[in-house]
Amino acid sequence: MLADALAEFRRVLQRAGLVSEEIIADGNLHRCGTVGKERGKDGAYILHPDPPVSGWYQNYRTGEEGKWTFKRAERLTPEDSARIKARAETSKMARQENLAKQHAEAQEKASRIFAEAQQVPSDHPYLVRKNIEAVGEVRCAKDGRLIVPVFNVEEKLQSLQFIDQSGSKRFLSGGKVSGGYFQIKGGDESIYIVEGYATGATIHAVTGATTFIAFTAGNIMAVAESVREKYRDKKIIIAADDDNATAGNPGLTKGKAAASKIGADLAVPKFRDHDGKSDFNDLAQAEGLEAVKSSLAAARLVASVESDAAHGCQKVCLEEWRSTKKFSGTPPVRKYLVDGVFPLGQVSLLAAAGGVGKSFSLLGLAHDVARGVAAKSQKPRHFGGMLCQEGAAIYLSGEDDDIELHNRIATLGGPCERLIAIPIPSVGGSKLFFKMDAGTKNPIATPEWSEIVCQMKIINDVKIIIIDPLQVFCALDLNTPEYAQFVCSTMSALAAETGASVIISHHFRKTKEVKDAKDAREAIRGTAGLVDGVRSVYTLWEGIDIEKKCQNKTIISNMKQSVGCCGFVCGAVVKSNGLANKHVSTFMRGFNGILHDVTKEVSASTESTEENENTLIDMIAKAEQQGKPYTKTGESGLFSRRHELGSVLSGIAKHRLEKMCEKLLDEKMIVTALAKGSRSTKWLDIPDGPFAKGDGTFLPGHVRSKN
Repeated sequence: MLADALAEFRRVLQRAGLVSEEIIADGNLHRCGTVGKERGKDGAYILHPDPPVSGWYQNYRTGEEGKWTFKRAERLTPEDSARIKARAETSKMARQENLAKQHAEAQEKASRIFAEAQQVPSDHPYLVRKNIEAVGEVRCAKDGRLIVPVFNVEEKLQSLQFIDQSGSKRFLSGGKVSGGYFQIKGGDESIYIVEGYATGATIHAVTGATTFIAFTAGNIMAVAESVREKYRDKKIIIAADDDNATAGNPGLTKGKAAASKIGADLAVPKFRDHDGKSDFNDLAQAEGLEAVKSSLAAARLVASVESDAAHGCQKVCLEEWRSTKKFSGTPPVRKYLVDGVFPLGQVSLLAAAGGVGKSFSLLGLAHDVARGVAAKSQKPRHFGGMLCQEGAAIYLSGEDDDIELHNRIATLGGPCERLIAIPIPSVGGSKLFFKMDAGTKNPIATPEWSEIVCQMKIINDVKIIIIDPLQVFCALDLNTPEYAQFVCSTMSALAAETGASVIISHHFRKTKEVKDAKDAREAIRGTAGLVDGVRSVYTLWEGIDIEKKCQNKTIISNMKQSVGCCGFVCGAVVKSNGLANKHVSTFMRGFNGILHDVTKEVSASTESTEENENTLIDMIAKAEQQGKPYTKTGESGLFSRRHELGSVLSGIAKHRLEKMCEKLLDEKMIVTALAKGSRSTKWLDIPDGPFAKGDGTFLPGHVRSKN
């Protein structure tokens, strides 16, 4: 049982961002690393091995703390619960006493080290690398490391942070960091709160304002509350890190929470290229101090930011969009996930009638993207276009459970590492991403949406995100234009941030039969705002008359034998803001639910009457020129020699072929001729052909009538 408990506790620590090679279950406090700083000691845990196995953990970088108890198959007895509670209280008291002792010893040591430290040279490697000056009361240790003091609210030194030449940071062992800060003094018209020293020095250089450094994301809330207590009537701005490459984005999440709690503005660095960058010093180094000023100028109250996000608003800087800056040189070519159908970095809508296989088709597309089959010479086709990209794929299924998804993935060829398929019914049921705010009566994106978007943004090379179907995740009335536009705008932000093709599926209304692409567009449920708010709309509808229109029954029969058939489906792009493939495609739905593109085969079998008539005229002319003329019926009749007519005409039924011949005769496009030695006017020819003129001759050995 202990092995199972250790395995589960390890998973709990991992979810909290803690990293420990070995988990020691002895009831004592153990320090460990965190994600991104695996060799550090920014995490801690305690695990009690005696039943019921229980533990405690804390991530000092994010501030996350929790208790855990191993849940066995049998329920805990009242005695077990009491034992856990008593053990937790005892452990907490011992931990507090131990920490207080460590803090006191570290505080004394910090004072001694700081007093002996030297002035920081202007060419200190860390300062040079970060392109900042030594502002505030920082010092240099004997080993060359930069020392940033950590003060408490009473302005007393409580610990130290050491930063080496490479930027690696360590706090004084045993020192208290929680609630501590470092202050760079300046003007007090606006007060800034940041995480790291380099960020604080950068913002101070740009603004000249008083800047407080909280050291970690998990400490920002405590520092923010202390600063608000000290500066009750001042404007406070929290300049958060945007840790988009870290699970949960702790910098932005904690910064936003603190700003909301104390009524501060929130500023976030805006990068042209976010790769490998997260804070305002990164922004200054990559794009200059003007870019820092621009991002700080966009600082707003969290409530205003969230309100803007809820309405799809984003503050626009006019100066950044001068055409000479943004639109010089050769225009970029738009990239597609599926050529001419689903663009990358944009939102597309797939709308369909019930029972045509849209969910399975979307999963199949995600599966092929994740498998990397687009790199093969024979590229697969999806929704009438060629698959162009490969990468990670995220599929959120609002209706299918894990058993159904498992079966479908098995049908598609089995699981693959880059496919993330989430059966919402099997992970707690409905997850609302969009709903109405009870207070403001405005549409909002829920915390569930924010949380899952944070996870999506840290997955490498995401090429497709599918939300299937939209209505399961949305409690808004999509018949209201502004609500539909809000959903589309929120989805567009996700597409822009990830660069993925975001596809949302939706249903048709059940009001009328859909016969063509025009009917399909009109049948999309909800307001036109939903269609207008996305880049591309693809529709699928039942191909009711496809088989009836097919003149070549042999082709249809072969296709049915090849894939099995439970119906035909038609598909087409019905809206696109740009170039698109708007031809109607035809799919045959197999008994396993997969849609097979049979557009080419069906087109060959359902060519227009005019095309078939022209082909028949050509074949009649060719036959008489070779001395092998056809008759309408009989041994040399068109149907008897249909194998000579080509793949399209050879599959047409006898009565249709003869009816087509009669029509051409009536229109005098072909004629019947009396050949030499023949007493019957029956040989088919074109009006100016040799048999029509009486000059035709039969090829020796050619089968001819005895008449």
